Amino acid sequence: HLYESLASQPKFLGGVRYGVIALGDSVYPQTFCNGGLRFDERLADLGAVRIGEVFRHDASAGTEPEVVCTAWARQWLATALTASA
Repeated sequence: HLYESLASQPKFLGGVRYGVIALGDSVYPQTFCNGGLRFDERLADLGAVRIGEVFRHDASAGTEPEVVCTAWARQWLATALTASA
């Protein structure tokens, strides 16, 4: 499990740039997008640098995650390529 390995075998990830798509349902506000947010926090603690904001998809919004997340990923990739140039 990737998340667990980031804790049990931590490595400095200063050369890593990443983006996060967090999935959740706002009906559950205390855990909304918690998995993605926990990954974001763990990666940042290890020195990785997030490009852009965490994209939070709300299952209650009535949008298809495949559609909105794909659009976000395309925009994120363009930003990431510009940031690394």
